[in-house]
Amino acid sequence: MQQLSPDILNSSASLIFAADLDMGCTYINETMRAMLGVDPSASSSTFALSGLVHRDPGWFRGLLQTVAAEGTAHVELEISAGEGAPRSQLFAISPVRGVDATPTGLVFVSVPPPICEALRAEGREAARRGDSAAELERRDLLDARASSCVEHLRSCDSLSETDEVVFRAIREIFGQAHVELFVTDREAEMLELKWSSDGSSGVVVSHADCWAMRSRRPHAWWRESTQMRCAHDTSERDSARFCAPLHAHDGPFAIISLVVDGLDALPDAQRDAEIATYRRTISAVTARLSLALTNVDLRARLEHAALTDPLTGVFNRRAFERSVVRSIARSRRHKLHFGFVLIDVDHFKELNDQHGHEAGDKVLTRLSDLLTRQTRTSDTLARLGGGEFGLLLEGASEDEAILKAEELRKGIEAEPFITETTLTASLGVTHSSSFDQLSWKILYGAATRALYVAKGKGRNRVMLGGSGG
Repeated sequence: MQQLSPDILNSSASLIFAADLDMGCTYINETMRAMLGVDPSASSSTFALSGLVHRDPGWFRGLLQTVAAEGTAHVELEISAGEGAPRSQLFAISPVRGVDATPTGLVFVSVPPPICEALRAEGREAARRGDSAAELERRDLLDARASSCVEHLRSCDSLSETDEVVFRAIREIFGQAHVELFVTDREAEMLELKWSSDGSSGVVVSHADCWAMRSRRPHAWWRESTQMRCAHDTSERDSARFCAPLHAHDGPFAIISLVVDGLDALPDAQRDAEIATYRRTISAVTARLSLALTNVDLRARLEHAALTDPLTGVFNRRAFERSVVRSIARSRRHKLHFGFVLIDVDHFKELNDQHGHEAGDKVLTRLSDLLTRQTRTSDTLARLGGGEFGLLLEGASEDEAILKAEELRKGIEAEPFITETTLTASLGVTHSSSFDQLSWKILYGAATRALYVAKGKGRNRVMLGGSGG
């Protein structure tokens, strides 16, 4: 867990911790530490899960089996809060898996208050209604459809892939209603209509136009209600409208809006019962889907952090090696060649010593921006460590790879990184066509040897390396 991204997890407002199979804590984020009232610098391994959540090992093993089989779960825990009384908190739980996909522990992420409230309200309502045969059948059908949507969401790699999955599930669940799905743009504080039952899309409204977005909880309006009508509801008909937010890791991700005709024509008691059912169902469904979306969002953030250099924002060595291995496979199967370039800042250690590490970090950030601007979107740029960057040139010939490396060298030399200091770089180039056998180790070794030759010949130059060294 600690390899995956302390920066993103520590900046989260959620309580996050991870535990191994022996109930030993392997990670606790800063928000959780603050709640516990412990030293932020204390090692996570000094905490025992049994001391945090007041549960026994048998409970933990059963939970691990459930999560390993179903992919996720949620459970309410009593968390020790420093010297105060234990705090009740609902957590979404996902498995941590090893390289062979075997579960090695669990990650616990606190569920945002709006989702907690909806889930608890559904539980109270279920207890109040009782378990009539008709109600059980309705709930079983609803659960099956929601479960199917959750299964599809588990296959999504990011939130951007989830909106159609959610829309189709909501449309199936509320078949007689007109369904709209608005996706949020948090920076602009706008909602964009992405999907609707009649095929319309592209309408953009303000966050303030939707009361569900304002309150972060489900909102309903009908002709005789005392609630405010959402400004985005421009229909001239007095149709009932039900809006509910779908939450991801750091807040609302989308708004589901249902338009239901004909409720005013029903007798008062039947109308009120129908409205109550719609409100109860949309709250329960969006709460459950929000848990799944939170897991998708967190998994995507962790994956991004695991593959990204935190200083420059470009890929890291792990991601670069993975990209090279994929290119090698394509080269073997489809004869698609590629160029491999190593770029190393000349005298980078001396630059740090003379100007300080803060200046060195700024140089690396600006250098990564320069390299990104001068490469194609199909290329892969990564910081491999220190002042060394890697560049994978998909589909480039050997001559094109050399020309690109020379272009980058000149661009670096011409860029005013530090006042009164000219920054240069040495570049080692190799090409996939130069080798009978390809591997990451072979390519990296050949490019590194070429880079050392460039350094030995005075730096600030491009050298080509091949199978002969």
